[in-house]
Amino acid sequence: MNKSESTKNLAAKLIKFQQENVTVVKDSTNPFHKNKYASLSAYLSTVIPALNKIGVSVAQFPMGSVLVTHVEDVDSGEWMQGEYPIIVAGQKPQEIASQITYARRYSLSGIFMQDAEDDDGNASSGLTLPPIKNNDKNPWLNKGTKEFNDAANAIKAGKATIEDVNKRYNLSKEVMGLLSEQSK
Repeated sequence: MNKSESTKNLAAKLIKFQQENVTVVKDSTNPFHKNKYASLSAYLSTVIPALNKIGVSVAQFPMGSVLVTHVEDVDSGEWMQGEYPIIVAGQKPQEIASQITYARRYSLSGIFMQDAEDDDGNASSGLTLPPIKNNDKNPWLNKGTKEFNDAANAIKAGKATIEDVNKRYNLSKEVMGLLSEQSK
C-alpha cells in the first residue's frame, strides 16, 4: 500500500464512514453456483455516495497486471492506494473485463470493510469445471469421464491449469500426464 505522509484526516473520515454502517446488498445471483453476491454496481451505488458525502473520493485504474484503487480526502489531500492483482486466464476482452470487474468489486469490499462472498469467482477465472459440493475430500478425476473431458478442454483452451484442476480433484499420475499433454 502507498500513502501520503500523513493519513490522520483520511483515517478520521474512514472511521466516520464505518460508523454509518453502510451495507451493500447482494443483488446478483451466480448462475453457476446459484449463490447471491453484491455486484460492482451495488458497491458503486452504495459505497461511493456515502464516501463522497464525507469528502472522500475513490478512483480505480487498471495498470497492466494490477488494479490500483486510490482513496483521497478531498479536503486535506491525504491519500492511500492499494493494488489488487488482475490474473487473466485468456486474452479475450470479456475475460479481461470480467477480471477487472472482479478486482474492482473486491478491492472496494476489502478497503471499506464490506462483507462479500466470493460466489462468482469462477467467472473471472474462466473455469468451467463443476463445483465440489460440501466435500471434505476432492473426488478422483478419471480419464474418459465428462469431468475429465471438461478439464482437458479447459486446459487446452488456456482457461485452466493443471493446478486449477488439482484444486478440485485428486489426480493420478496417469491423469496428470494426460492433462499435461493438453497444456502443450
